[in-house]
Amino acid sequence: MSIENLIQWFNNAGWLANALGILMPVGGVGVWFWHRSRSALSQPKSFMALVAKKLPIPYPSNKLKNFAKIAIIDDNLADFPVSELKRAGYDVKTYRHVSVSDFDEISRFDAVFLDMHDIVKDDPTEGGLKLIKVLKQKNPRQKICAVSGNQFNPSATAFFRIADDALNKPMSAQRCVEVLEAFLAEKLDPVRLATALDAPESFSSEQRKQFLISMKAAIKNKSFLTDQDVSANLPNETKDTLLDLSKVLCA
Repeated sequence: MSIENLIQWFNNAGWLANALGILMPVGGVGVWFWHRSRSALSQPKSFMALVAKKLPIPYPSNKLKNFAKIAIIDDNLADFPVSELKRAGYDVKTYRHVSVSDFDEISRFDAVFLDMHDIVKDDPTEGGLKLIKVLKQKNPRQKICAVSGNQFNPSATAFFRIADDALNKPMSAQRCVEVLEAFLAEKLDPVRLATALDAPESFSSEQRKQFLISMKAAIKNKSFLTDQDVSANLPNETKDTLLDLSKVLCA
């Protein structure tokens, strides 16, 4: 059929042109609504739903060490089983001394073993006490085990009262692992994290929606959220809970 004949056929079939003129816009609207409803259904409804879809529940606690970061800060590192912890699969970084300029870096660890004396160059006597206060302010969810070589009641000092646990040195590998397992189960267990984030007081409804979308995208891209992604006006603890859950889900 020639082009002229085809044009003539469409002109003669006026009813068909009218039908197409009506159905095509309607069909376009229908497709738009279908895509919109499909997108809405695919959006996560809660952080727990994301966890349940991505991870086994209960989550194996022995896997938490695969993405946890541990710091040991002590002028006598021989009191710690560093090699044994690394062989056991823990990511451990050691510091004999730190400066005030290092405090931000230290606050990013999941768990810290911290001595009080002779570890902060700027203040050898009270530096440990100042450091632990700063860490708890910067990252309230960070777990800190205060350590000492002195034989006295650790609860008698402010330094040890602020810490999450307190132990005397030297420390065996078994005792260190026990402390770390307890710390990481409390800090990084995905069910605990999701439950905290799903609490009504954690976010506004709009914030929760946006962070759920961001978390889903992070999981898809296998690239966990950063400080820049959660730079909303959030309490430090809520912010760090988001980052921790992202770390577990994207590992």
